[in-house]
Amino acid sequence: MTGRIEEVTVVADALAKGHTVARTQMQPTDEIGALGHALDRYADRTKHREDKLRDLLLRQRRETSYLLTVIDAFPEGVVVQAMDGRVVLINQRARELLGSQRVFRSSGIHELANVVADKLGPALAPGIYALGDPQRVNLGEKMLSAQAAAILSNSQKRIGTVIALRDITADVRQEQAHEELLDRLSKDVAQPLTGLVSTASRSPNPTIHAFAREISRHAARLQQMIVDMHELTALGPEQVKRGQRPLRLETLVWAVANDWRQIAQAAGLTLHVIIEQKGLYVLGDELLLRRAIGNLVDNAIKYTPAGGALTVEIKDAVDGAAYLRIRDNGVGILPEDMPHIFTLFYRGTPTTADGQVIRVPGMGQGLNITQRIIYAHGGQIQVRTKLHVGTAVYFNLPLTAVEGYELPQLDMADMEGETVRLPLDFRVDDEL
Repeated sequence: MTGRIEEVTVVADALAKGHTVARTQMQPTDEIGALGHALDRYADRTKHREDKLRDLLLRQRRETSYLLTVIDAFPEGVVVQAMDGRVVLINQRARELLGSQRVFRSSGIHELANVVADKLGPALAPGIYALGDPQRVNLGEKMLSAQAAAILSNSQKRIGTVIALRDITADVRQEQAHEELLDRLSKDVAQPLTGLVSTASRSPNPTIHAFAREISRHAARLQQMIVDMHELTALGPEQVKRGQRPLRLETLVWAVANDWRQIAQAAGLTLHVIIEQKGLYVLGDELLLRRAIGNLVDNAIKYTPAGGALTVEIKDAVDGAAYLRIRDNGVGILPEDMPHIFTLFYRGTPTTADGQVIRVPGMGQGLNITQRIIYAHGGQIQVRTKLHVGTAVYFNLPLTAVEGYELPQLDMADMEGETVRLPLDFRVDDEL
């Protein structure tokens, strides 16, 4: 009996020293055998758990190695920080862009991780949510775009921050060169034409007077085209954010209507404003939004024959967004033109019911600019049309009460009042 007890003791001591294969090989025929058998079963279970844990660790290491290889191959720089600010991962591209972690600290990029938001932005990937908009960081000869995002655990607890870095130096230089070109072009156009118009306007000859007015009209149009090109280079969330403030939507709509009412009347058209829900506020740049809505009204005027009508409407707010509609009973849009209406510099061939092509001045920038302004404000825009019946443009803008709210997709089936032929005796009261 003493020998069997010593055998159990030896096996227990071996197991304690890490010899996981040691066993007593006893059967539970008596008390000592039961003790040895129980020790063997415990050792078997421990060995099974240890083997399983080893397999999991090996698999985790392989997955981690694979993940690090993938992250290292990213064309963008990636920096991962723990909640205390420690850099726990930095890929090769980030090292190339920054040079060292010391540059990372001195650049202020690490401070993007300190962004605290009551509501996270849109999901960039499962468990990763944007913290604010991308920021530009100047590193001397380099200009980087840095986007910070919060990393959340399965329990939705923030456990760290990832910062994506992209070299935008070439893009910034191209923007600057474009701006300089437009500035020079504006001066080169304005100065000689101003002098020519001024000289011609002093001439006693009425023909020269008329010629001067025509030059002035085309010069103004050319200047407007240059302004449009300036706006194309400047439009974006960062630029919109600088000039945004709470705007009462009905005030904005009435301002646009007043801007264009006389022009509509001169074209033989009636312009109506319909407000279905008052007191809505959006956060935006007033000048840009007036320009965007004005472009839509301008198009409605251009492509609606005399005697027609157009409306600027505020629909009911839905899911934290204000919905608007610009509607006309003009010539409509050809099916082959519809896929390209938002394409920059695309000019369609609007045609009347009797086959006459409507030719108006322009470069095909209006709808593209409007779309970019709406997108920069967090909204969406869609167009419906019926040939020789009319066109309706629907767009939405997020209300100021909602931040980081994902706008629903515009569902045309849910929008009331498709584009229809407006009656000649159309009145606002009829719609309300």
